Amino acid sequence: MNDKTSAKPDESGIVMQATNSVNIIPFDLNNSMNVNSWLKYFNYKCQEYNLDDKWKLNNITAYLKNNALTEYVNSYDTIKTWEEFISFLTERYISPNLVNLSDFTSKSFKEGDDITLYFQEKLKIGRQLNLATSMILEGLSDGLPVI
Repeated sequence: MNDKTSAKPDESGIVMQATNSVNIIPFDLNNSMNVNSWLKYFNYKCQEYNLDDKWKLNNITAYLKNNALTEYVNSYDTIKTWEEFISFLTERYISPNLVNLSDFTSKSFKEGDDITLYFQEKLKIGRQLNLATSMILEGLSDGLPVI
């Protein structure tokens, strides 16, 4: 056997090939993604493709968008393991405000309020509670005055 046939293949090419062939929706906070749901989805897809934590950490930049990508790149040197990355992402993108269902149901539109702001705040609370879309829509209209 000569040196060329017994040499270990270049793994960097394999990583790039795997990145291009793995179809995973990137995390993008601008699309109101829930970080826990996305991490669960990402881990499931990686398991489906038999990708380990090392692969995840080496290729995560391909699956982050906008602020999440910028913040990760700025913190890259401090993140050494997949668990550290999970902590990094969840600490930044899980709202520190705890909300409960009464926050959602008691939020109502008052005369003189900005209706756009009302809808945005009520929608945000509904999403933080992981309510079904139909329930959020019902809650949006429940808080409006009856004329």
